[in-house]
Amino acid sequence: MLERSWYKKIIGALKTIQGVSFTIDAPRQMGYSDAPRQMGYSDAPCQMVYMCGNIEEGFLMKMLTKTGIQILGVDFGNLKPPP
Repeated sequence: MLERSWYKKIIGALKTIQGVSFTIDAPRQMGYSDAPRQMGYSDAPCQMVYMCGNIEEGFLMKMLTKTGIQILGVDFGNLKPPP
């Protein structure tokens, strides 16, 4: 499982950017996925996170990387939120 403070790292990084508003939502169930193993990573936990905000994509990726959270993939656009 992901450590409970993963979202605090993201919020802390994004709070440093002026003029950015965002929301983060994650499914209730946290667990493991085959995706990390298929991509050559170890048995790392995998958590899908939905984030909505007004931040440039490249800058968002840079800030998330600074948090130390490994990003396996990103989808942009009008995504359906978790149930």
